[in-house]
Order: sequence, then C-alpha cells, then structure tokens
Amino acid sequence: MINLFTACLVSAITLNLLLGVVVLLTNARRLPNRVFAILSLFVALWLSCQLLGSATHNMASLVFWIRQSCAVSASIPLIFYMLRNAVLTTAGIGRVLWQPWPWILTAVAVASLCQSRFFLIGAHLPKTPIELAEPIYGPGLGFFVAYWIVAVAFLIYSFLRALKTAKGVSRVELQFMTLGSFLCLVPGVFIVLLIPFWTNSAQTARFTPVTVAIWHATIAYGIATRRIMGVAEFLRRITTYLLLAGFLGALYVCVYHLADHLPLHLESDPHALPHLAAAIAVALCLAPANNMLQRRSDRLFGKHRDSLANLLQEGSRLGHSIGTTDALLSGFGRLLQESLGLDHLRIYLRCDAHYELRYQDGPVPAAAMLAADDPLIAPLHSANDPLIRDELRRAGRTRAQTETAACLAHAGVEAVVALRSTNDIEGVLLLGRRHGSEVFGHREADALALLGDQLGIAVENARLYTRLQEAKHYNDVLLDNLVTGVVAADTSGRITLCNREALRILHLAEAPDAINRPAVDVLPSPLAAALLDSLHAQRGVRDRDIVLHNAAYRERSVRYATALFAGHADTVTGVLLVLQDTTALRKLEEQVRRSDRLASLGTLAAGMAHEIKNPLVSLKTFVQLLPERYDDLEFRQTFVPLLAGEVKRIDTVVTQLLNFARPAKPQLVPMSLHETLDASIQLVAQRAKAKGLVIARHLDVPHDRVLGDSRLLGQVFVNLLLNAVDATERAGSLTIVTRAASRPSEAWRIGQEAEEWIETQVIDTGTGISPADLPRIFDPFFTTKSNGTGLGLSVAHGIIWDHNGCIDASSTPGDSTVFRVVLPLLARSST
Repeated sequence: MINLFTACLVSAITLNLLLGVVVLLTNARRLPNRVFAILSLFVALWLSCQLLGSATHNMASLVFWIRQSCAVSASIPLIFYMLRNAVLTTAGIGRVLWQPWPWILTAVAVASLCQSRFFLIGAHLPKTPIELAEPIYGPGLGFFVAYWIVAVAFLIYSFLRALKTAKGVSRVELQFMTLGSFLCLVPGVFIVLLIPFWTNSAQTARFTPVTVAIWHATIAYGIATRRIMGVAEFLRRITTYLLLAGFLGALYVCVYHLADHLPLHLESDPHALPHLAAAIAVALCLAPANNMLQRRSDRLFGKHRDSLANLLQEGSRLGHSIGTTDALLSGFGRLLQESLGLDHLRIYLRCDAHYELRYQDGPVPAAAMLAADDPLIAPLHSANDPLIRDELRRAGRTRAQTETAACLAHAGVEAVVALRSTNDIEGVLLLGRRHGSEVFGHREADALALLGDQLGIAVENARLYTRLQEAKHYNDVLLDNLVTGVVAADTSGRITLCNREALRILHLAEAPDAINRPAVDVLPSPLAAALLDSLHAQRGVRDRDIVLHNAAYRERSVRYATALFAGHADTVTGVLLVLQDTTALRKLEEQVRRSDRLASLGTLAAGMAHEIKNPLVSLKTFVQLLPERYDDLEFRQTFVPLLAGEVKRIDTVVTQLLNFARPAKPQLVPMSLHETLDASIQLVAQRAKAKGLVIARHLDVPHDRVLGDSRLLGQVFVNLLLNAVDATERAGSLTIVTRAASRPSEAWRIGQEAEEWIETQVIDTGTGISPADLPRIFDPFFTTKSNGTGLGLSVAHGIIWDHNGCIDASSTPGDSTVFRVVLPLLARSST
C-alpha cells in the first residue's frame, strides 16, 4: 500500500530527474549543467533505493536496499563538490571529475563499508503502514556519520572560501548552492543521520524527500535559469510567498470556523457555505495582502530595489527633459554609475550607417566607431531584451549566442542595451562589470531595457530639438538667399513672410515694412488679387506670367504661382506666393527665337534649293535638247510627261513650304476628337489593307470634346497614320488609343490651365527610329524617306502647337514607334 512517505519519494525522484533533464537541455555544452545532471542522477538513484526499500516486505531485501541507499549517498557530497569546481573553472569535465581523487577514494571506501555487517547488522520491518523500517546499525555507523559531518563541514568551508574570490554570475551560482545547503542539506543531514544516530530511531527520515527536493530545486535555479536574480531578491520573493501562503491559510481557517458557527447551513452539505465564505474572503484579501507583504519585504530587502527605483525615476526625469544630446548622455552616464556601480560605461549613437562613441566613463579603451553589423549591435535588432553576457554564456544553446558572448568578453562588456526610439535603434549602451561582483540579474535587465527605451526616445527628441533649431536657422538663411521670391500671407490676407528676392522683384523696402500689413497695401494689384483669390477659392495656381509696371522701372516680367499651406489638422493656415523674375529670360528667349528664325531661313533655303534643283535639272536637259530633237516624236512623248511631273513636284514643294512658313490660322470650335480620328482612319484604311496591316482602334475616353479645327487635326493624324503605314512591314499592326492624361510637363507646354487633357497614341510595329534621328524628326526638311520632303511632321507640330497641345514621339529601334498628341479638353460644363 502506498503511504505518504512513498508518495513523497516518487514525487522527489520525478522532480530530481526532471530538473536534471531541464538543466541539461538549457545548455548541454556548459560544464556546470552537465555535472548537475550527474548529481540529479545520483540523488534520484539514492531516493530510488529508499523507495525500493520502503516497498519491500522481505527482511533480506530491506537490508540490501538500506545498504545501497547509504552507499549511493556517500557519492552525493563528492559530486556536489565537483559541481562547485565546475562553476569556478573553465577546464574540461574530465579534469573536474578526477581532480578530487582523495574524495573519490574516501567515497568508495565509505560505500564499501556500507556493504558490510560492520555497518548494518539487520533491520526491523515497519509495524504500521505509516511507520518506516528501523535499521540495526553496527559500529560502522559512527564512521559513516563522521564522513558526512566532515564532508558537509568541508563543503561549507570550500563554498565560503570560493565566495570571497568568485565574481559575476559564478558568485551568484555559488550563493544559491550555499543557500540551498544551509536551508536543506545541513538540516537534512541533521534529521536523517544525527537524530537517528542519537535516538536509535529512523522515523525522522520521512522528511528526506522534502529537504532533498527543496535543496535540488534551489541549486537548479541557480545553475540553469537564464535571467538569474540575486540571492537577496530570491529570499525576498520566497519570504513574501511564504508569508502570503501562511496569512491566506490562517484567514481561510478563521473564516471557515466563524461561518460554521452561524445558523446557516445547507441540508445536503453543511460545510459548503463555510467553505464558500472562506474562499470568497481569501479571494478578496489576496491582492491587498500581496501588496502589503511586498512592501514589508521591500523594507527588509529594500536597499537594492531602492537603487533600481531611483534609477528608473531619475531616468524618466532625464528622459522628459529637453536639452542637447551631450548633456543628456552625461546625465544618464552619471546616473548609471551612481545606481549600478560600473567600472566603465560607453554610449554610442547612430550616425548614418555607423554608431559613433559619444560618451565614455572609465579607463577601458574604446573604438571610436562601431559598424551597424558589429557583433555587439547586430543581435539587438532581433532581440527586445538587453544582451547580458552571463545570460548568453549560461544559455549558449545556439552558435550565435556563444559567439555574441565571446564578443562581449573580448570587448570587456557585461551588458549591451539598445537605445530604441519609435523607428530604429538610436544608439547602444555598453556596460562594464559592477563593483562588488554583482551581476545583471533579471530585475536589472528589465530596468535597463526600460531605461534604454527612455534614453532612446530622449536622444531622438534631443536630436529633433537640435535639428529644429538648426533647421530654423538654415531656413532663415536659405530663404533670404533664394533666387526665387517668396511671400506668405495668413488667412486674413496679411503678409507674414517676405524674403530678400521678393523685396527686390517687387521693388519694396525692408521686410519689416511689409510684414503684418495687408497684401493689397504691399503687393502690386495683380499679385495681391491672385493671392487673395487663391485664399478664397482654396486652390493654388501655377506658372502664371504677368508684366509689372512701376515708376522705378519700365516693366518687369514675372512668373508666379500660389499654393495653400495647412496645419496639422489639415486646416488652411495661409497662402504662399512664389515669384520669379523672368525679365532677363524673356529677353534671352527673344534672342533665341530670332536666332532660330535665322537658322530656319537658312535651313529652308537649303532644303528648298535641294528640292527644286532636281526638277530643274530635268527641265534644263529638256530645254537644251528640244531645238535639236523637236521633230523626234519619241523624244517628245518621253520628256513631255516627265516635264509635267517635275513641274508638279516643284509646285508641291512650294505649296508645302508656304504651308510651313505661313500656316493657315485654325478655326477653333468645339469638336469631337474621336470623330476626326475615325475619319482619318477611314482615309488610310485602304492603303493599310493593301499592305496587309491590321488597324486596332481603342477610343475609350468618354469625354473627347476639344476646341480645335477638325480639318487641320485630321491633316495631322492622317500624316501620322501614313508614316506608320510606311514604316510597318507586311502583316504588322497599327493601334490608335485615346486615354485621359495629366497636364503636360513644362518641357512640353507652359501656361495651359485646363483641368483635363486627352492623349492620342499612334502605335506601329515597324522598324522604329534610331536614337540619333529621334531628336530631329520635327525639324523642317529632315526625312529618312527616299521620296519625302521632311515637312510633314514640322507642319503637324505647328498645328498641334496652335491647338495649345503637345506632340512627341518615342521609339524602340527594330520594334515599334509611338507618337503622342496631348490636347486640352473642354470643361464638361462647356459641353
């Protein structure tokens, strides 16, 4: 039958094995984790011997398992000492296991002693299920007890000695091992060995599973937990939980008894209401009791917590302050030194693709720059917590963790904290060792993470503040040195800004004389009207040209634009007027146009001479031969038709030249562009069909009304379609597409304010135009055809220009050519 002692043994064995496996899995390559797994195995083996002994009813079997239990227990102090050495050394497991060879020999001797009648004579089976078996020891028990007393005393001495020299996380691990020994190992030896030795009764051994489980769990926490806490914090939590459990237990009992004495009971279950009342009382008092006990524990173990609280409080205060970056970093650096006691401290801030050293406190040499992919920084992009060297070394399950821990050790850094802002990592905080060999536990890591966020946001704010000041100064300087005039007015029409170029263009006095005055009193009437109209219509204008007249100068050409600007809530707060003095540009344009006309005259003369000279050669030849061969009928029949053709050719050239030089003035009326395109397609359809071409028509724009001359536009599109037919090989295709277009860029057309535009594309699958010829296709007399005059596209360009539109072309040699014609649409209200 399973009694309470047997159940406790089973639970303790399971817990020990589970702790051993968990600790080993956390970092199987770390030496203390391996030795702890061995310790767990031997402890479980010891408890298993006790379990088998308590379950047997045979005297010989009972004696056997008692001897094996005592023999296995002799190895536990030895392995515990090996665990202590594993924490302190960096040697391999072989050296750790064989270094205490005197201990090994002594433990083997004691284990051998346990197998003799000199140690154990026999045993009495338990009389009741709740009792334990009573061993009958021989004289050898004294040697066994002496071994354990000496072993425990030596362990305590070795641990206390090691605590004086150990540093960092090794010291904390030894502290937990020492704490577990004082809490459970020493009392366990007392109640399991010394009391039975003095009283000749083994009944106190029933507490063995409890003491072993607590001892083993405490050591497991110190060895395996990644974010370890200090012993003081550990004791504070244990004390809090014990007091809370005791208080709630006492409260439950008291409320239960009080409710049980009340005359309110259920007939089916008289104890239901008292239990319910007690449970409600515990639930109501849980949170207040926990808070109260937390405060009491903080007073008892509160020195360390006060330093962290002060760190966070002062960090928050510094984070909300506004100042320069250097002052902010200096304040945070001093705060960290005072609160954590660091031997050195470094702060790097992001600068383009690197991190620049901006603050240092301590004698450790530091690199002036760190790359963004530096091993000290790169892991922070994927981790939300600070990089603690001890945590990485204790975890070390991945290669990246091991390499990062090695980099931290090489740099002499114990912790790396990211200074995070809303968008990126603004910098990194590199912390050295703490004075007094204290570690960065999980509370310190949480505090540093929070402080890093505060400092990151504070650095971002400091940078924004600095940039704001620099931007204000920069904007003031930039505004005054712009070659474009800028005038701003508020919603009431008063001038709020006027830069130096605007004063010069408008021939005004100094800016203070214009600021805060109504725009109508400062600006020329056309500009003031444009500014106020934009403000009232809630819409800006672009690229308007006017000529200003003033007594100080004859005239000044000005191009202006207006734009509204709004605040953070998209509420209009004013209007901006941008001015550009185009007087010199207008004069230059006139000179360029004059030069272009002269160049065009030369091109026209040369082209005209070339086009007329060829027919004149034929005429001259005929005239020279006519007197001699007048009576030759065959001669007349041959040259007379040729003469007529050459004269017609000269007439065609002169007609096209006149059309180019003196184009017909278009009669602009509302018209449908699609109808003109359909008519043009019909005119070239037969010629395209004869060549085997397919014409695709995609006239899908719902609104196609333009202000134009259908005859001249038809001439343009027929010319484009015929060129496409000539350029396309047999079995090719032509595509005519219309679509809505945006306003043409300034490189095409300036000054048109139509709200909607329509674009017509003529696309062929021909041989394309070479990049060298593409810029010249609209030049007069430029052609790649053997029988062309080179005036068709020039005339088309002039017609589209007269229609306030734009025409251009793009081509892929050997593939296709696209001609685009963009025209302003009539407003829908006008149609």
